[in-house]
Order: sequence, then C-alpha cells, then structure tokens
Amino acid sequence: RHPNVLQMLGACIVPPNLFYITEYIPQGSLDKVLKQYPHLDIRVRLSMAIEITRGLVCIYSLTSWFLC
Repeated sequence: RHPNVLQMLGACIVPPNLFYITEYIPQGSLDKVLKQYPHLDIRVRLSMAIEITRGLVCIYSLTSWFLC
C-alpha cells in the first residue's frame, strides 16, 4: 500500500444503488479541505499537489494497480 493512495474497500454497481466504500480519512475529502481553507499558503498547496502526484505515479506505474 502506498500512503498517498486511498484504499477502496468495496462497491455496489447495481443500479440505482451505485456507490463505493473507502477507508476512513479523518481530515475529510480534498474538496472539503480546500473549501474549508480557501486561502492556503501556496507552499501547502504545492506540497499537496506533490503528494497527489506521488500517489498517481504509484497507481500508473504498477501492472496491478491494486497492489499499491
């Protein structure tokens, strides 16, 4: 597991009940954090972008993405 990749635990793909279950993230979603703190310092935003990129590199560099 990569620390920057959210673990998906399950999903329902039978309409109309479409949803997925992920691990619990105490800080909430990235969207929530950005809305809660709209004036984050550029260094904090850059650090977040770098961490997101590291997670994406992990996902896209593996043959089996679920092994992150």
